[in-house]
Amino acid sequence: MLDLGGLFSGPRPLDNALHLERDRGTAIHEIAVGEPANGLYLEVSGRVAFESARVEYASGACDSLDLRGMSRGNGLYQLIAFGDDRPVERVVLTAHARSREAWVGLRLGR
Repeated sequence: MLDLGGLFSGPRPLDNALHLERDRGTAIHEIAVGEPANGLYLEVSGRVAFESARVEYASGACDSLDLRGMSRGNGLYQLIAFGDDRPVERVVLTAHARSREAWVGLRLGR
């Protein structure tokens, strides 16, 4: 059987993606945004268990989300939706890998 593992790779993680390794435990990752968005989405590669997220706005206000018990596999998942554009400054995620390794990135809704 021919091993093609080195010739093809899976989807490339987002530039803002957090790389998680199961053996390293829980990680806290701050993602700078600095742009308006009408929603925020998490792009997951691998399996990830989330604990919390904090969305900070330009006004200084923030939304704290309790995500304990939320486990996700490969895909794109809505974190929070807004009725209109909001100026998001940063998102802070707390999560750990359930697979050997995983990535979590943030996409903005437009």
